[in-house]
Amino acid sequence: MESQYYRQIADTTLEVVELGRFAKTFCLRKYPGRSDMATYLIFTPFSIIITGDNRVENHGVQALGYGLDWFKRNLDSDYLAEKFLETRWVPEFAQKYWTDILEEWRGRRNEWLAKLAEEQQDLNAEDREMYEEPVPDCPELQPRTWHVGRTELDNATIVEALETLFELDCFSSPGELWNTLPAYEESCLELVHSLSFLCPFNTDSMGGYGYLEAKVGWLAAIHQRFAELYPQVEATLEPLHEKAPA
Repeated sequence: MESQYYRQIADTTLEVVELGRFAKTFCLRKYPGRSDMATYLIFTPFSIIITGDNRVENHGVQALGYGLDWFKRNLDSDYLAEKFLETRWVPEFAQKYWTDILEEWRGRRNEWLAKLAEEQQDLNAEDREMYEEPVPDCPELQPRTWHVGRTELDNATIVEALETLFELDCFSSPGELWNTLPAYEESCLELVHSLSFLCPFNTDSMGGYGYLEAKVGWLAAIHQRFAELYPQVEATLEPLHEKAPA
């Protein structure tokens, strides 16, 4: 399936710029004799460099440890992104990550409530008078005092805490999100009349890091077009040797 990025360079041609003993350079050119939208691909024995007017990132990109024989293969866009691009913070990724966590806890809460309702339905009238409503085994689903950034929630569960997280709009940076993550009050056994705050989430990864769609799209499009055109060019060349000069 052709992407919007590929369609913009689907009519490019592949030119041989230079075949040195150390580096081999090619150009995907959209307009004859012009550099607009041109992409230069430089292959060395230890790296691939993508530069030119259409260079994916502002300073171009490179993949260390890979060469021409690898790049001319059929490669998945996610795999290419791992080799050429660096992850960065994307607020939309973080929002999706924490939305999934919120939905997971909503599901666990609903399962608990359904189980509780089923138990109550099985009780007869006499048992119901003696019945004490059980408390969820999971402390996060027990009513507690939560701190979400500077907001304090009394008699709340993790579901309400996560819903508050979205109300505070704290996804613009990893630092802001980290400082706003919900934590609940817990008595500290070692110290009398002392409270600690427990954050029940893995803060090593907050779900906001990834590859920008446009960067992956351009990288995949450049690779796809090069892989399509290179066999025709290769047939006209002497065998290419990847070894550097002695």
